[in-house]
Amino acid sequence: MLHLIGVSFIILTGCRKEDSSVSPSSPSSSILTANAAISNTSKTNKPMPVTITMTITGGTFPTFTGPIITTGDLIPPGEGSMYVNSFGNVFHCTITLVTSEGTLNIREECNKTTFIGQWQIMEGSGAYVNLRGNGKVMMPRGFEVLEGVIYWIQ
Repeated sequence: MLHLIGVSFIILTGCRKEDSSVSPSSPSSSILTANAAISNTSKTNKPMPVTITMTITGGTFPTFTGPIITTGDLIPPGEGSMYVNSFGNVFHCTITLVTSEGTLNIREECNKTTFIGQWQIMEGSGAYVNLRGNGKVMMPRGFEVLEGVIYWIQ
């Protein structure tokens, strides 16, 4: 108990009052989740252009693996796995991107003849719970190149 009082004293005496006010309905900074803290700093709900590139370095049909990077480090580099379903003239793929901040699941649909299609972020976890995005995908040999936008929902 004495330890708790001492820690509280140190924390409270180290605080400084700012000129800004906080609404009573706003959560205190001590209870913000990592996702909310990230969203409130550098991430906005305005669409930001992005290129996501997966380099296929392993696996066999129907599951391929490899590193994933994005332009501007909007998402930290991570490891990806891509599961491929083939129906008619279309590849239906699900890419799972795992980074130090969370996981993203991206769905792709690509034409088998042109190797061009579309992608959409289906869901995320960790820091990516509120991240969405979409665009076009191109499939040059050994790569998945997703161009489009990402944005944060509130």
